[in-house]
Amino acid sequence: MDFFGHLRTINHHKILVTKMCFKVGLYWQGICHDLSKYNPIEFIPGVIYYQGDRSPINREKELKTCSRGWLHHKGRIILNTGLITASIPGDWWA
Repeated sequence: MDFFGHLRTINHHKILVTKMCFKVGLYWQGICHDLSKYNPIEFIPGVIYYQGDRSPINREKELKTCSRGWLHHKGRIILNTGLITASIPGDWWA
């Protein structure tokens, strides 16, 4: 678990993507890219499963078989109650 390590990683990624987007004139995309990674649904698991050398999503998937943060990031949250499986928008409860 490493709060600052994960924060540093996503900030670094966001800065690199933003610079590249600005170079090709995609200003809005550069500014908005990956803002959802700061949402607690994605950020907290990232901190918990942070390893420093690979995606925390992969580690969470290894341990839990799926990653709620990844599903949120992709905009597909699947709720399985045992009787009904429903797909709802990622920011429904955010």
